[in-house]
Amino acid sequence: MLEPVQASAASRGDLRERADGYQHRLNRLLTETSSDDGDNLTTAALAAMTRRGNHGLDSAHQLATDLRWELNRLQANVVLEPIDGADTYGLTEGTG
Repeated sequence: MLEPVQASAASRGDLRERADGYQHRLNRLLTETSSDDGDNLTTAALAAMTRRGNHGLDSAHQLATDLRWELNRLQANVVLEPIDGADTYGLTEGTG
């Protein structure tokens, strides 16, 4: 979910700072939830991923919610062009 936000941030100054913040949050959450063997989660790691983001605490769920909000905003800015009843975008004239 973060990749399209980062790709859009390259051309949109209003999104750059938020995209950097999302990346920082993801890195921090990955550090909090990493395990020694890379395969098992501790109770603390599971709690960190699923907790509700209250009192300045962040969670993977809250990050996913915030990224979904950004994706919805980006999608709202996409110009759709109807062709025979289908909404399309990004099409160019074909050669052939």
